[in-house]
Parts: sequence; C-alpha cells; structure tokens
Amino acid sequence: MIYELGIADSLIIKLNTIKGLTVRELSATRKYSNIEQNALVAGKEQKVDFVLASNYQIADGKIRVTSQLINVQTGETEETLQSEKPSMDKFSMQDAIANDFGNVLSKRFGKTENSQTAKRYTNNEEAYRLYLQGMNLTDNRNDKDIRKAVELFEQAIKLDPNYALAYVGLAYAHRSLSIYAGNPHEEYQISKNLVEKALQLDGNLSEAFTILGEIQVTYEWDFSAAEKSFRRALELNPNSSFARRFYALHLSNQGQFDQAINEAKTAIDLDPNSVWNQRILGMNLYFARRYDEAIAQFNRSAEMENGNPSFGWIAASFKRKGDDNQAFEWFLKSETKSGANTKDLDSWKNIYTQFGWQGIFRKQLEQSKKEEKDKGGTYFWRIIICSAQLGDKEQAFIYLEKAYKKRELPMVWLRVEPSLDPLRSDPRFEDLLRRVGLN
Repeated sequence: MIYELGIADSLIIKLNTIKGLTVRELSATRKYSNIEQNALVAGKEQKVDFVLASNYQIADGKIRVTSQLINVQTGETEETLQSEKPSMDKFSMQDAIANDFGNVLSKRFGKTENSQTAKRYTNNEEAYRLYLQGMNLTDNRNDKDIRKAVELFEQAIKLDPNYALAYVGLAYAHRSLSIYAGNPHEEYQISKNLVEKALQLDGNLSEAFTILGEIQVTYEWDFSAAEKSFRRALELNPNSSFARRFYALHLSNQGQFDQAINEAKTAIDLDPNSVWNQRILGMNLYFARRYDEAIAQFNRSAEMENGNPSFGWIAASFKRKGDDNQAFEWFLKSETKSGANTKDLDSWKNIYTQFGWQGIFRKQLEQSKKEEKDKGGTYFWRIIICSAQLGDKEQAFIYLEKAYKKRELPMVWLRVEPSLDPLRSDPRFEDLLRRVGLN
C-alpha cells in the first residue's frame, strides 16, 4: 500500500507540471486502492477521460509496475506501460517510475512540461507519511483531530527540518485551531511565522501561498494581498483543488459569486472526494442566495460526511427561502447529529409549535449567552445571527464589535450572509463593512 500511494503521488506530481493536463489529486484516488476496484467505475465516478490502472510486483529487491491507460468512454485499453526499478531507496524508486510513466504520457497526450519542476520536498518517507496524515486530520475540522495533526506535523519537521510542506501543514493546522478552538490572535502569529518559514525554504510552493492567502483573508482582512497570493498559488499549480477551494471562498466573500462558484466546481473536478470542496460549493450557492441549488449541494456533502454540519446549512437555506417547516425539520436533524436526546428534541418541538422560529432563536440565544458566561465567549456568531433575526439590533451590534475585536472567521461573510439582512440599513453596519474592508 505504501508503494502504491507513493508511486501514485510521484506520478501526480510529475503530471501536474504538464501544461493543459488536469490530474486528480492523491486524496481523490486513495479510495480506489482496493485491488478489486473496477477502473471504469472509478473513472466514471471521477468524471475523467482516462484512468491509469496499475498492479505491482515485488521480488528480489526490485519492484515492477504495469499500468493500463484505459479510455473511460470506450472502455478500451489504449496503452500499456511498464517500469522496473530497484526497491532499496523508496523515494528514488517512486520518482524514477513516475518519471518513466510521465514521459510516456506526456508524449501520448502531446503536452509539454511547465518550467516549474516537480518536487517531493522531503527524502524522509516517515515525514512524508506524517504530513499526509496531518492534512487529512486538519480537514476534519474538529478540535481533537486538529491538535493531533499539530503533533504529526511537528514530528515530520523534527525528522526533516527543511521539509517546507510540513511547515505549511502546521500553519494550516494552527490557523484552523484559531477558528475552531484556539485564540485567533496567538494562533495567527504562529501560522504566519510558519508560512514565512516555508517560503524561505521554497519560494515557489503553491500550498504556502494558499495558506498565506487564507490568513490574509480571515485574519488580516487584506483582501487585495490575498488575491495576489491565491493567483500566485494557482500560477504555480493550476491543478491544486486546495488553492481553488480557498480562492472560491475569498471570491464569494467579495460578492463575486459566478467566479466563486466556478472555482468551487473546479476544485470538485480536481478532488470530488473532498467533503470540504463539496461543502464550499454549497456555501457559495447559499451566499449567492441560490437556495434550491445550495440545498441540493449540501445534501451531497451531507451524504459524504454523515450529516453535520451540512444539515445546519440546509436548515438555514430553507429558512432563508421562507420554508420554515422544512427548515425546522433539518434543524432537528442537525441537533440529533450533534447528540441531542429525545427530551431535548421534544423541547425544541414544543418551542416551535408554540412560538415558531422566533422561539427557536430565543432559545438558541439563551444557550449561547450561557456558553459565553461559562466559557468566556468562545464564539459570538450565533448570538449575532439570533439577535439580528429577533430584531434586537443593539445586541447584534454589541456582539459584532466583540467578533470584530476577536477576528472571528464569519466576519468576512458580513457582505454576503443573508441572515444579517435586518442590520444592513443601519449606518453602523456600513461602518463595520468599511473597517473590515468589505465595502
């Protein structure tokens, strides 16, 4: 399995340097590693033109890889590739096989390589494995997994202090902690320092410019600088779903919905198995107020992630389009996924029956204020949304100022979040947009 993933990753790196060729990322192909997987089914799921199906033989200190280039539309094998290398130095072997296949495929599709050279960034196999595991855990977007990812990235850096991608991964994890669990101000500085370290090691690292852009958007609110960072990331690697994902959110925050949705769809094309890519397309459709499309898209992401947090977005979409009953049904599903027991659910049902959504908002507000008192105000956004929907502008603006000072992530949604519409006519809202840089 290690050989297969390593060779696949090396070949993806190689092919991504070829102009005009779009290649699925490793995260999109990992689920098809089972030997019984049908290559044509995989190709159709991924919506690609060709699949490279491979088998591996290891004997006498050598590894032989035989691959078939299958046309997904016709089902025909158009080319068979084979390479045999010594297996002693795993990274050298992986890169050599990838180079053999990459040269053949480059000629086959009549493409030329970019000037950017494909890089692995480390010769330490364990550091590389830790990096991949850390990225997967960070994308899970919960406190426990992100903190574990921090440990893994730190281990990778200890194994290879010059591993630029590991510094980017660690920056990504710390930035995620600042959003979901930590102190934004403290975690921001750690993230920024780590990105700068990665760029010192390699000034042409697409992933580093991606995280730099994400930091510039969500903390620094320097949207002009973020635009340059994202464009540089995509210039370095046009096939990076990671870069397109964050660029899509940046464009959506600016109200550039058509371009944002196109970028999100491209990210999905590059990595359809990423729950985050699927969810971000839904978010962009929601912010664009295309609620029916958003609901359909969040249903897709919910199937992939077993519910939350897509259920909450579906509830919000139904609420915004005026279907209160459907919104409440999805709200209950969200609460169930969050661990609510039968007594809790019955309580919500009684509140909705008597008071409708105004009762739901009042109860959510009460819960959030209690959490603020008990936990020191870890997250203010729900208080802001509930206050706005209840018509309590004064309280909404008090907590908007708190969120502003704390640099909470949703502040970059001010311009596009439909739930804030009751506040938009107030001069204080326009002033806030100006201070965040969104007007």
